[in-house]
Amino acid sequence: MLRSKSAKPAAYRRREPEKTLLHRTIREHLSTFLSDLEEAGVSLPKTVTKELTAYLACGQLSAGFIRGECRDCRSALLVAFSCKGRTACPSCGAKRMAAEAAHLVDRVFPIVPVRHWVLSLPFDLRYVLGRQRGLLSAVLRIFVDEVFRRYGASFKGGAKVQGGAVASIHRGDSTLRLSPHFHVLFLDGIYVLRDEAPLSFVASATPSDPELGRIAGRVARRVRRLFIRRGLLTDDGEPLEQLDEGLPEERAPFGWLTQDGEVILSEPSGAGAGASRGEVAGFSVFASEKVPAYDRERLEKLCRYAARPPLANERLREANDGRIAIALKKPRRGGETHAFLSPLQLIRRISSLIPPAGMNLIRYFGILAPAAKHRAKVVPVPKVELDLSPNSAPEPDVSRPSGGVDWASLLRRVYDLDALRCPCGGRIRILSVIEDPAVIRRILGHLKLSVEPAPRSRARAPPEDEALFESA
Repeated sequence: MLRSKSAKPAAYRRREPEKTLLHRTIREHLSTFLSDLEEAGVSLPKTVTKELTAYLACGQLSAGFIRGECRDCRSALLVAFSCKGRTACPSCGAKRMAAEAAHLVDRVFPIVPVRHWVLSLPFDLRYVLGRQRGLLSAVLRIFVDEVFRRYGASFKGGAKVQGGAVASIHRGDSTLRLSPHFHVLFLDGIYVLRDEAPLSFVASATPSDPELGRIAGRVARRVRRLFIRRGLLTDDGEPLEQLDEGLPEERAPFGWLTQDGEVILSEPSGAGAGASRGEVAGFSVFASEKVPAYDRERLEKLCRYAARPPLANERLREANDGRIAIALKKPRRGGETHAFLSPLQLIRRISSLIPPAGMNLIRYFGILAPAAKHRAKVVPVPKVELDLSPNSAPEPDVSRPSGGVDWASLLRRVYDLDALRCPCGGRIRILSVIEDPAVIRRILGHLKLSVEPAPRSRARAPPEDEALFESA
């Protein structure tokens, strides 16, 4: 496990999500949002309603907490329960991201180079993929197969070979529009499988721009055939269902096909030496520089990036007219730096990004798949590293979930924060889990903390929608 570089990590302070703009926006407008849907005869999936409602109780001591006490000064530590949401809650999303990255580095990725690949699709296809989870999985499988084919073709021997990859499904873009795309971390090479010999890894060369273009072209052809088989396209390439009417005019539905239904296979223009992207007919394949085999710290940062949540509190601010401004990752062509949404628009977009119940957003392929025959031969065996320096703090005195990283260790690993260190310098021990409402009120009252959750507003008439983009 990676260790903190600081000799004395910072102490834990309770987060206060009720003071964030996102929490206040959902708290004040969720009832209106649900009421408007009910009047329109539209019902949200239970998963969506449950996650939005649970987010309002996330981090609230009034909903329950874990109680700890300092062994020296007897001061109390209260840690509120989390909602474990996958989309609506930025804090739980960040925790899930950090835990997944730690798991991948400690227990999944072998000591070999890793390369980050991304597949984005034509805008009109993303809307259809976001609504059909089976179709989304099939498109991801096509992309992984094509990249595996590229790695396998680089090996000229006659033995069997197998690659490995971990994919992260992203359902939205930087403005929270429903826009599925894939971030996949591939072992940058292949394992040679021999019956009576240890597995050997053969590294691959950096993919060229023409290679990426050819991969994008093959993905485009296979996806077109997939859509025809699923009844989403006619044999002539015409769509069989009405798509999102809100698409920009320059992005006509299925514009990646010619009038004859053929896939446009022109090479991307302007690609120079060292380019790392191939674009064909709206399909874009990106490959970053590889992470060296022994740079585990950089690999963990890359894993966090690939598994990052769709929203962070730092990207939101309130405009003077009451709308919510979302900071864009890079300025638009017209110079716009923020997307402006009304509170109801923001909640509607967050709702569209919440995945269906049981849908895995992290997928394993090849030799890294759970049932792979040779997986146990390549994945690392986790080791517990003990810091025996005089200034080191004891290991957190909390139980560790099977196969995961405990809460206190994760905070120290990611934020250099020792959650079980008291300001007096003593160590905090976990005493109990408090869930009984009467006990919760008694403890919070004794500590002079608020015993009531942040109030929710009643339903009211929604404001009128305004333009999406403005310069900031």
